[in-house]
Formats: sequence, structure tokens, C-alpha cells
Amino acid sequence: MTNGRCTVEKQCVGDVKTCTTPSNAQCQESTGTCNPTNGICAYAPKPVTTSCVDGDLCHDPGFCDGNGTCIGKDTPCPPRECNAAAGCTRNASCIYAGDPAQLNLPCSDDNSGAPRVCTASGQCVVFPYTPSNFDPNAIPGGEIGELRTTGAVVFDTDARSWTPSNVGPDTSAFIIKTVSQGGGAPEILLIPVRTLSLGGELRIVGSRPVILAVYGDATLSHDILGSGRIVNGAPVPGTGGNQACTTSQGKNGTYNGGQGGGGGGAGGATVGAHGGRGVNANATRGDAGAQQTSTLTPLLGGCPGGTGGGSGTAPGGLGGAGGGAFQLSVARTLTVDRGLSVSGGGGLGGTANSSNGAAAGGGGGGSGGRIVLEAFQVSLKPNARLTANGGGGGEGGGAGSGAANNGANGSSGSENSGSSANGGGGATTTGGDGGSGGTLSNPSPGENGATVVLSEGGGGGGGGAAGYIHLRSVQSCVISASSVISPAPTGGCAPL
Repeated sequence: MTNGRCTVEKQCVGDVKTCTTPSNAQCQESTGTCNPTNGICAYAPKPVTTSCVDGDLCHDPGFCDGNGTCIGKDTPCPPRECNAAAGCTRNASCIYAGDPAQLNLPCSDDNSGAPRVCTASGQCVVFPYTPSNFDPNAIPGGEIGELRTTGAVVFDTDARSWTPSNVGPDTSAFIIKTVSQGGGAPEILLIPVRTLSLGGELRIVGSRPVILAVYGDATLSHDILGSGRIVNGAPVPGTGGNQACTTSQGKNGTYNGGQGGGGGGAGGATVGAHGGRGVNANATRGDAGAQQTSTLTPLLGGCPGGTGGGSGTAPGGLGGAGGGAFQLSVARTLTVDRGLSVSGGGGLGGTANSSNGAAAGGGGGGSGGRIVLEAFQVSLKPNARLTANGGGGGEGGGAGSGAANNGANGSSGSENSGSSANGGGGATTTGGDGGSGGTLSNPSPGENGATVVLSEGGGGGGGGAAGYIHLRSVQSCVISASSVISPAPTGGCAPL
């Protein structure tokens, strides 16, 4: 009852309460009944076959649930590659966001044929970052091949040959592109692949740096070496080494009065080290080469040491060769469990001539080159060895009293450890020892030549500086405490 009132007969009367305002008119009958105990209206639910709209803009029309409530249907949000549905702005309009569960997983191509991966923002791209020194989007899918070897092989970047060919790759399965760097820097050989599978050691030689661009994952279980070396008594640079060095090349020593000064070590991550002086005051040392630029572009190898001062009858020791330049750019995960090295070569010992008592200076060590590793994630396993060590300087020669002793060669930079390369020494009592090569520490200078009774020596070559190792990873690197990186890497990819 409503509007209750008393009559003259002292009776309470009122108007009958009507129930015509259900809380959900779509799913409740329009007329209800009043509960005489509490005065609350009750409305019978409409059948479950009754269609309704629940008011949620992200729902399609649905049906009543038989209890007076409207249950709308979720807006259909079809699956979207690299994304997850995150809501909608209006009916039948879905909002998507990057799906963490699909991050770094392969996704469909864009009709170019190039493999692609999912990014954190939900995009499907060929590379989830911008690689150094090349554009991955500029390479058609048809030019992305496979590089597979079945044993130890040498790749010559000048001849573009693989030796021995029977264990080398099928050269029809991939292409080799050239990337110009300008400014006098050597052109790069770029090899884009979707599969990189090495069945043995890969050594890279020649005058050009190399980039292996992998559109997917890459696991290295065999060495890739591009170091400077001494081969058959001659310095041989790593791939792309000794190029565009200008002031970073070690300076030559001078020869005077029967002795020669040592050659200076080449510059790398630091300046090189000076050579030693010959016994004669005018047999001066070769000064150290200047430090190379630390930028990733252009991609340059290491530089040679200077030649020791010498004469036609006693040539000075040749400077050690620079390490090479090698870049591995991987779209997904790069796993390294073997060695990658671009260490510098050792300088040669100075020669000596017994007939005229001439003693030449030793050559300076070559500097380490450059390794660039970049990926969505870089993972270095316990057996990973990344080295760009400098080479040791050569020992000066010693001559006199009818005897002559050539100086010993310096050691080439280690390809599998952080130990300094020893300078040449011990072959003559008067020749100055060569300086040690740079690693995590700076290279050391060559020693001065010495004199004993009727015997004098040339100066030793200075040590070559270490090169660069640059690690770049979208996600934090995973670096085993047992791995070796020498010198310390740049790029901010710190161990976890």
C-alpha cells in the first residue's frame, strides 16, 4: 500500500502499490508483484530465449540468463600474429598489444620471402633491431640462403674461394654481397643466410672484412678465426687487416752505425707500444701507432707493426700483421660455445750479418682487429673464447766478433685466452727483447739493444695493442663466468 491514511472509522487504508519498474526491463517482466511484508517489488525473469544488450560496448547482443540478467557475447577478436587481444573501443572493434609469449618467435613473411620475427611491440620484422653496417630490409628473401660446411675450411675474401672445396659450402646455396664503406675503408663482404651450420673451423683471410647476417638463430660450436699470423716466415693479416691504417700503423725504426731500432707496435683499442733503440744512439726506435677509432662504422681490422731499422745486408724484422674484422648479426638468439678471434700477428725478429757486424731491429707487433656480435640475445657458453689480442714485438738481431744471431719472432696474439703474447727473446744476447702484446692490459715497449765485447744488438719491436670486441643484445646477454673475452667488450652487454 501507498498513501496510507486513517478513516473516520479509525481504519488505516491506502492505495495498492503498483510494480511497473523492473531493474532490467530486457530480462524481467514489466509488471511485478509487491511483497506485503517488506514492500519490495519482485519481477519474474523473462525466458532464456529473450535477446538483450548488456550495455558493455565490447559485447555483442546476447540472451537473458533466466534469472533476470543479460549476458552479452564477447566481441570476437580473431588471433593476430605477434599480438594478444587487449580490449576494444566499441562493439566489434578489438584492441591488440604485443604478446610476450610470441616475442622472438618466427612470424609470417610479407611476400618478400625473408624470415621475420615478433617484436615486443607486436610487429613482425626481419630483424628486431637495426644492425651495424648493413640494412637487413634491403635484402630480398630470395637472396637469403644457407651456409653449411662439413669440416675445417678457409674462406679467402679476395678470391671468394673455400679451401678445401670438398668440405666447404655449396656456393650455389647463398650469395655474397658487397657493402661499400667509403673513406678509403675496404668494402665489406656480406653473406645473408637463414641457416649457418659449421662442421669445422672456419678461417677467414684476405683484404675484406666479413659480415655473416643470420635471419634466425645461430649456434657456433666451431671456431671462426680471422687473426693475423706468421705463415712460412712472413706476416699474414687477418681478413680485412692492415687496411686504412694511416697513423695507426706502427712506425719504422731507423738504422745507423750497424744497428737498427725496433719498429713500433700498431694502435688498436689503445696506442701501440714504442720499439727499443739500437746500441748506436742514431739507431732510433719506431714510435707507436695511434689508437684507432672506436666507432662501429666503418668496420676495420687491426694495423701492422712497424718494420725494424735494417740494411741491405741485415733487413729489419717486418712488423706483425693486424687482426681481421668480423661481424655476426643474428635476428634471434646467438649462442657461442667456441672461439672467435681476430688477434694480431707477432713481429719478426731483426736479422744480423756476421761479415759486417750489422744487427737490425725487430718488427713491432700487429694490433688486434674487431669483433662485432649483435643479436636479439647473445649467449656465451663456458667454452666461448672471444679474442682480439695484440701480437708481440720481434727481438732485435745481434752481431759481432764474426758471429751473428737473428732475433726471435714475437708470438702472435692468443686466439683462445687472455694471456699476453710474448715478445721475441732469447735468440741473441745483445738484441733487445720485443714487447708483449696488449690484452686487458696495455702492450709493453721493446727493449733497447745491448753491447758486450765486440758484439752489439738492435732494438726490439714494441707490442701491438689489443683490438675491439663489441657485444650488442636486445635482451640482456647471458655470459658464462667460464667464457673468455679479451680485451674487455664495449657495447654495454654486461654479464648477468
